[in-house]
Amino acid sequence: MFSAAILLVSTAFASPPSGDFQGASWSINQQRALIWNGQPYIPVGWRLPAIPEAIRTASETGVNDLLLEMPLGTEWTHLVAAAEQAEVRYLVTPDADAPKAPAFLVQPEVYRIDRVPARGLFRVPLQNARSAYYLLITSKGFFIEDKGWVDVIGGFVTIEVSQRVVAEAYTLLIYPRVDASGLNDYWELFDQRRDAVLSRLQTAQFGPGLRGVVSPTGRVDRYTAYEGGIVPDSELFRLEFQAYLEEKYRGNIDALVRGWRLRAPEIDTFPEAARMVPLFSRTRGVDKLWDPQEGRHVSVDIFNTAYWTDLQTVIDNAAVRRLSRFAQAVRRVVNVPVIYEWSGWSPVYDTRDAAGNGIGVRAYGTGLSVIEDFAARAVSSAVAWNNPGWLIATELRGSAGQDPYPDQRALTGVVSDLAELGVKGWFVRWTGGPEAAWLGSIVAAVRADTSIPARALRAAFYPENARYPANTMRLPGGVWWLPTPAAGNRIDLGPGYEAYRHNAPYATFTAIWRADEPKKTKLLFNDPSKLTFLTADGRPVDVRVLRDGVELTLDTVPILIYGAEDVPVPQDTVDAIQAEYKAITASPSGRVLGTGDYRFLFEDAVKRLRQNPSGAYLSMLDSIRKIQQVVGVFEWIEGESVEETTFGHVYSSPACSGERALGVDTPFAPGPDGYTATYTVRLDEGEREFWIAARIDADVLPFVEVEFGGAKHELSAVGTGGYGPGFAWYSLGKVVPKPGAYKIVVRLRHGAPRYSMSIDALLLTKKPFRPSGPRMPSVF
Repeated sequence: MFSAAILLVSTAFASPPSGDFQGASWSINQQRALIWNGQPYIPVGWRLPAIPEAIRTASETGVNDLLLEMPLGTEWTHLVAAAEQAEVRYLVTPDADAPKAPAFLVQPEVYRIDRVPARGLFRVPLQNARSAYYLLITSKGFFIEDKGWVDVIGGFVTIEVSQRVVAEAYTLLIYPRVDASGLNDYWELFDQRRDAVLSRLQTAQFGPGLRGVVSPTGRVDRYTAYEGGIVPDSELFRLEFQAYLEEKYRGNIDALVRGWRLRAPEIDTFPEAARMVPLFSRTRGVDKLWDPQEGRHVSVDIFNTAYWTDLQTVIDNAAVRRLSRFAQAVRRVVNVPVIYEWSGWSPVYDTRDAAGNGIGVRAYGTGLSVIEDFAARAVSSAVAWNNPGWLIATELRGSAGQDPYPDQRALTGVVSDLAELGVKGWFVRWTGGPEAAWLGSIVAAVRADTSIPARALRAAFYPENARYPANTMRLPGGVWWLPTPAAGNRIDLGPGYEAYRHNAPYATFTAIWRADEPKKTKLLFNDPSKLTFLTADGRPVDVRVLRDGVELTLDTVPILIYGAEDVPVPQDTVDAIQAEYKAITASPSGRVLGTGDYRFLFEDAVKRLRQNPSGAYLSMLDSIRKIQQVVGVFEWIEGESVEETTFGHVYSSPACSGERALGVDTPFAPGPDGYTATYTVRLDEGEREFWIAARIDADVLPFVEVEFGGAKHELSAVGTGGYGPGFAWYSLGKVVPKPGAYKIVVRLRHGAPRYSMSIDALLLTKKPFRPSGPRMPSVF
C-alpha cells in the first residue's frame, strides 16, 4: 500500500529543531519527521473536541494518537487528565477562531452602487460593521458630491442621496468600519489571545503523552494573504505603522510625501500619516487619503503611491515576528514542537526561517484533489525552510463539511498519497462514522512501512501563474512538481510545446517539455554556451551546442534551463509561423487589407531572428496574431477592454491573458438587469465557435449568460482548459453572423447565491479551438 522508495534529500539544512519535554528528548530530522526519545513518531489518529467522553470513545477504537481541540473558556486540567488516563499520545490546539483585526474595509470595487439617481434612499447590508464612511461621486468625473458617516443598525446602513443638480449618474462608495475583518489581529487582540493560551498551557498539568501544540492562535482563515483593501483600526497598529514610516523615511516627512506621491505637502507629521486611510484600493477608488480623526482629504497619485506597499510590509512583519515569538513562548512553557497550519501563501511560513517548528496540512475530499487543492502548497512551503519542519496532516475530512469518507479505500488512498508527498502524520476528523472501523488497519500499515520516517522530498517548482500546463505530480526520478508563489508565467511556444518561466531568489530558470510525445528539437538561443540544461531531478541533459542554439531531445517531462532569460525558440515553431504568414499573404490583396504595419513588423522580426531569437520570435507571434484578427480568422476580446460595465473593477492577475481581468465581487444585489459587461465586436460572415474565459464558481454558473445579436447563450456546464486561480473556458456554442457590428453582453443575473465572477477573455473563431490556458488560438 505504501511505497518503500527512499527519496534523496534536496536541501542542506541548518541544525534541526530539538527540545526536551519531561525528560524525553525530541528533534525533527531532515526528512521532516519527529524523532521522540530516539524513535520516529509517525502518528495516525483522530482530531476531535477535547471532551472526556469523546477522548475515551476515540481511544477505544484502538487508535492511540489524538489531536485535541481545547476550549479556551475553561481550564484544561481535567481534559489533559482524561487523555493521560486513556494512555494516548496527543497534540493540542485552541478550539477557537484566531482573533480578527478591527479595520476599515477599503474596497471600492466591492462596496459600491453604480448608476445612483440624484435622489433616493439606499438601505444596504453591512454585516459585522458598526459604522461606515461614504462618498457620492460623479460616475465619470469622480468629483466628490457628498460624503459622511452613518451608523450600521441591525446589519444595515441607510444613506440618503439628495442632489439639487442632476448629473448623468452617480456612484456611491461605502467604506465599512468593522469589528472583525478578514485579517488576523496582531495587536491588542493578539496579546489577549497569547496570554489566554499561555495561561491554559501553564496550568494544564500535561503528562508524558503531549507531543505538540498546533496553531496556538486558534483557527486561521489566512495569516496575511494581503492584497490591500484592509486598514487595521487599532492604536497599537498605528503606533507600529508610525515607527516603520519614521525608520523607512529616516524621520523626513518630505521623503514620505514623495514616497506616497502626495499632490501637495498636506501631511506634516508621522502620527498623522499613520492614521490615514486611503479611499482607493490597488485597483479602483478616489485619489484621496482620508483622516478619520479630522475628516479631511489629502490628494494622492493612486497609481504610484507607496502607501499600500508600506502598509503590507508592516502587517507582514508583525505577523512573522509575533507568531515566531508566540511559538517561542509556548516552547518555554511546554517544550514540544509548535505547528502552524497552512492557510494560504504567507511570509509566516513561506520563508527560510519560518515561525514555529512545522506545518500542518488540512485536506478535505478524496483522490487527486487532496494533493492539488490542499497538500501541494503546504508541502512546497515546508521544502523552502532553512530548518526541517515537522510536516503532518492536522485535519483530514471526507469533504469540506463533517461528512465521513465514502469507504475505507478512499481514506487509505488519502493517507498513502500524502505519505508519498512527504507527510509524516495524519489526524482524521472524528465523526463517529464508519472511519472508526477503518483507521486501525491504516495504523498497522503505516507502522509496517519503515521507510516513511526516512523519505526525503525532492521538488521542482512551478509558479502558480503557470498552473495548467504545469501541474502537481510526481515526475521521474522521485521529484515532485510543486507550486510556489514565485513570479513567472507560461510561455507560448506553439503546438506540441509547453514552457514557463520561474523567477525566485532560490531558483531562476525556464522549464520546457513536449505536450504530446518526445521529439528531437532545435532551440534557438543567442549565446547557447552560457546555458545549463538539467532534468527535474538534477541530472545533466545531453545537448549538442550549435552556433545559433542547441539540439536535444525534449521529453514529456520538464527540462530546466539555467543561465538565460531568453525564451527558448523551437526551430519548427518558427518554420510553422512563417508558413502561416506566407499562406495569408498569398491570398488576394483584399484579404490582407489593413495589415501593412503588422506585415512590416513580422518581416523585420524575421531579419532579426539569428541575432535575437527570443525577441524576434515574440514579435513574430504578436504580429501574426494581429494579422489573423484583421483578416477575420478569430476575434479575441480582453475582458478588461469593456465598453460599459457595472462590474466592480479591472484587476491584475498575472495568470490571465494581458495579465488583467474584469471582476465583480460584492455583497450588494444588482438591479433587475443584473451585473453586466458590454463589448462591441465587428465581424464578417462565417460560422464561428463562441467561447468565454472566466472565473465562475459552480453554484454561480447557472446565473451567468451571454447575449449576442439579441440571442441569449448559456455557458457550458463544465469549464475546460483551466488555469490560474479558478479560470476556465466555457463554450457558448456556435454563431453565424452577418457582416456588421455586434454587442456582446455578459450578465450575472439577479438571484445568484453570490455576486462574484471574473472575465478574462471572449473569443469568436472560425478555426476549431482547443482551450489551453489564456492562450489565443494556434496561429498554425
